[in-house]
Amino acid sequence: MVMKYVACIGHFDGVHLGHQKLIKKTIELAGDKYISAAITFYPDPKTVYGADKNKKHLSTLKQKENYMYQLGIQEVIVIDFTKEFSLVTPDIFIEYFLNKFDLQTLVCGPDFSFGHKGSGKVKDLLESRIKNFDVITVEEELYNDHKINSTEIIEMIKQGDISTANYLLNKNYIANVTIKDNTIIDSENVLPLKGSYKVLINNKQYLLTDNHIDYKIGLSISVFESIAQYTIEDMKDVYLTLSTNFRKNVNCKVENNALIIDLDIVVRIGKNVNEISRQIQNNVASEIYAMTSISNIIVNVNVKGFCI
Repeated sequence: MVMKYVACIGHFDGVHLGHQKLIKKTIELAGDKYISAAITFYPDPKTVYGADKNKKHLSTLKQKENYMYQLGIQEVIVIDFTKEFSLVTPDIFIEYFLNKFDLQTLVCGPDFSFGHKGSGKVKDLLESRIKNFDVITVEEELYNDHKINSTEIIEMIKQGDISTANYLLNKNYIANVTIKDNTIIDSENVLPLKGSYKVLINNKQYLLTDNHIDYKIGLSISVFESIAQYTIEDMKDVYLTLSTNFRKNVNCKVENNALIIDLDIVVRIGKNVNEISRQIQNNVASEIYAMTSISNIIVNVNVKGFCI
């Protein structure tokens, strides 16, 4: 018997606290009976419509997928948002796209819109007679009595309010960048416009001032944890679990002159757990050695579950 999906839907830029509320509800409704999924769009619909073709984001597609898997989503469905797709009517979007996903329930926020230029609203989705699934809306998450949204978090980062942005993202903000001559020349992610920040670049700590790298700061345990995290994010069929206040998904310590790294992961169903664990151990140890020349490394891999 083929399992049906309970899916949340949206662009999910940054996968902030508001998005996480949708994801939590989706996983709760799916339980063990259905597959929990997230339906998202790439590229950003706003760039396709031409409003801002050079728009920077809180997360790349790869980052977005990793964040959602870490939160417990079992499958991420990416809709290719082309110019042709942007022209479909709300009814066509429901009948020829959503109805094809074998959904049991669709979970969305109260301001979700769909179809050409967002002409379809949640009310239309709830009242539609052509849909073959249930619809659940989740109230927006508030911060200071105001809806949390990606646009405002982007502005916070631009203005250098990283601490508030991290709070609303419920994680440390990470940007993937291209560097030339000690200066950031390209990134899909939004960057601060001014100020100085301690950052990790190519898995090493630096001081970043107005997008220029000033000098290197000594390595710390967090650097090794970041190297391990980025290494796993580049691998297929494996994801880190969600970090909590009680336990991080990557933990490093130095003991008996050895660097010991503990990793909590989930593996895609059907993949060889032992083989993937060995790949992680080899890849993480190799990356750390290549970047730091440290060779006495022990990598412990803890498989905490499986995803689809």
